[in-house]
Amino acid sequence: MVPALRSPVLGGWCQTARPDPLTELVAFPDFDAQFPGLLDVSLRRGRSVGLAIGDVDHLKEYVETANELDPRSFGHLAGNALMRDLGHLTIGWFHQQDCPRAVAATFGGDEVIIAAEVSAADTFHAQVTSLAALLSAELPRTVSFAMAVLTPAQVPPTAPGADLRRHLYFHLLATVDRCLFARKRARAAEDRRPFITTAVLAALPPVGGAA
Repeated sequence: MVPALRSPVLGGWCQTARPDPLTELVAFPDFDAQFPGLLDVSLRRGRSVGLAIGDVDHLKEYVETANELDPRSFGHLAGNALMRDLGHLTIGWFHQQDCPRAVAATFGGDEVIIAAEVSAADTFHAQVTSLAALLSAELPRTVSFAMAVLTPAQVPPTAPGADLRRHLYFHLLATVDRCLFARKRARAAEDRRPFITTAVLAALPPVGGAA
């Protein structure tokens, strides 16, 4: 269980999840197991859920440069130190946010996920913007984000007995992740500025044969 003193969870979300040993954020396997059900419950209660993925810019370059300049930095020690600091900064920021339910988790080797019940997309965008600014100011590399907000109105019709949980989860997570890397690929090589982009969630078809 994530230690309560540095817990990257609010409102009971992923309360029993294990921490990632490096960042102290929720480990992705536990986020992946628990968040789909939490997302489903929030949407059924009429609450929107925002999800953002942040990816460290030019991390490979940073690690390679550190290896060349610092004889004490071998392998990925510099990258590990950066990710540890990213986790600690994210947790500090996390507990300054006004969110009834939220979680911060790892995703891949150099990414962070923020998921939260939100009142409006603009509010979530402002929160993600403040986190991106903090990380980019305090870390040796900037962090770019993609985000989206899933509203109850976007939940498709569902046949009785159909399980919508992972269907919605995969749709939200995959859409944001693909948007993030599409924007990174489209960015010119000389453009090193971090960005925050909003993914467009396509309409979901009915689930389980619902009309």
